[in-house]
Amino acid sequence: MNGRRFAAIVGAALALFICLGSSALNAENLDKYFDDEQMQPAEAETVIQDPLEPINRFFFAFNDKLYFWAIKPASTVYAKVIPTDLRIAIRNAFRNLLAPVRIVNNFLQGKVQDSGTELVRFAVNSTFGIGGLVDVGKDGFHLEEKDEDFGQTFGFYGAGNGIYFCWPFLGPSNLRDTIGLVGDGFLSPINYLAGGNFYSTLGLKAGERVNDVSLRLGDYERFKEAAIDPYLSMRQAYTQYRKKKINDSVQPDQDKEQDATAPFSSIETDQRGASSNNMTAGLTEGKPERLATARYAVHLALATDEASARELLEKVVDGGNPATLVEYRRGDYAFFGIEVPVAGNFAVAKSEELRYVNQGYQSAMVIDKRM
Repeated sequence: MNGRRFAAIVGAALALFICLGSSALNAENLDKYFDDEQMQPAEAETVIQDPLEPINRFFFAFNDKLYFWAIKPASTVYAKVIPTDLRIAIRNAFRNLLAPVRIVNNFLQGKVQDSGTELVRFAVNSTFGIGGLVDVGKDGFHLEEKDEDFGQTFGFYGAGNGIYFCWPFLGPSNLRDTIGLVGDGFLSPINYLAGGNFYSTLGLKAGERVNDVSLRLGDYERFKEAAIDPYLSMRQAYTQYRKKKINDSVQPDQDKEQDATAPFSSIETDQRGASSNNMTAGLTEGKPERLATARYAVHLALATDEASARELLEKVVDGGNPATLVEYRRGDYAFFGIEVPVAGNFAVAKSEELRYVNQGYQSAMVIDKRM
């Protein structure tokens, strides 16, 4: 094997790692997880079939290492070289290329008007938007993207999730969405731009993924730091997101009247399950009233698994500490955290934080409730 051919194979392998691996961390899970969308009402918990959990956890760990060893370093260097505005324009162009997927799937779901909207957006962005670098359809004509894919189309017609998968390189999915990815691939022009050349197509996809990850550096790290069990949190977040997308497809006009001015809001729930917008909700009865106006609190955990959060809440309350179960909504996902109010100044709060750390609460962190 000559040196040039060997170099081509090595380069292709690296591109495959970057391209596919990045999609594991920013496809439809973390991308949407960190979008600043409005609050959404809580949804009923979905039972997730995960008979392959040991294998899925192995591949989750593999994807995690791939991110930190290859994807993040490549995206960090890329972000330092390419200006942010240009990276956003490149992302717009790739999103524009995926318009055929959205056009066809909106049509298959009977959303003829939305399919037409996507067709107009594609035409406008491809011409006046210079190949989609500028989203003229949204900025100039107020035409919002109507995001639909084959997984949502199958769900629209009643297909269930099937078993959960965490694919190597590709990340979280399920049986329905995995089959849907095949259909989406046939409709994606990205797969045909290079004239069927494998290496060129791989290079395009690698460029797309590195560009996208460069705009969201740090999101995955925050996700891991906040999660009690990152694997379970990712599994729950992905399942909730896809459920929400399919529910919106079936009932697109429901749950639209939300306050879009609050990118990250919270609802607090006490240990008896009552919801409140009062920041002092859930204080244990009999505790000093001055804690109700405490400026600082120690935040002990953050997870998408409400059962685990409530179990931790009971442990804290049983230890004689006032505590609050806080439910956050970030886009399509729910988060549950534990807050313990602290009376006194910041130094007192830091000493309480240290006390919880010494008790084994490694995620303990002081927060200023007035900020």
